[in-house]
Amino acid sequence: MRKQVYDLTLSDLELSPIWEYASDEEGIEGQDEATVRPASPSILDDALAGQFVAAARFTLADGTRMYGYLSPGSFGSCDLGSIQPAIVTDNGQVSFWFGCLEPPRTYIESSYAVLGKSADEIFPLSFALDAASNIYEAAGIVQGFMVMEDWDSSDIKIVR
Repeated sequence: MRKQVYDLTLSDLELSPIWEYASDEEGIEGQDEATVRPASPSILDDALAGQFVAAARFTLADGTRMYGYLSPGSFGSCDLGSIQPAIVTDNGQVSFWFGCLEPPRTYIESSYAVLGKSADEIFPLSFALDAASNIYEAAGIVQGFMVMEDWDSSDIKIVR
């Protein structure tokens, strides 16, 4: 089974809480750098493992619990630009990290609709890796939609 990471559903995350990027298959028709495949949870304990996403739990500001995924990244790194938390709902996914391109207002408004919440009900939200691991521990807080305002200083702009 192969999917685009941005097409993962709650059912997919129940089927397999860990999905690895199929970078060794990028040359196959219909697959690219966003293609993922189910992986064994043991990948979490392999320091040499490739890139992957793992199921995560989220708690919104109003106490609502949701699920999604994040990229655990480097050992001990909770840099939101690397982890890139995303909530998955039956209505679609909501990503919070946008690199250097600010998301259009329409994306922000549609994200609130997907989550069925206002900005004050969502932010700040907390997240944590939902799988047990001896190597990766990823948890943090998201204050809003994030944009890297200045690469040299690593200043992040929060958009709501």
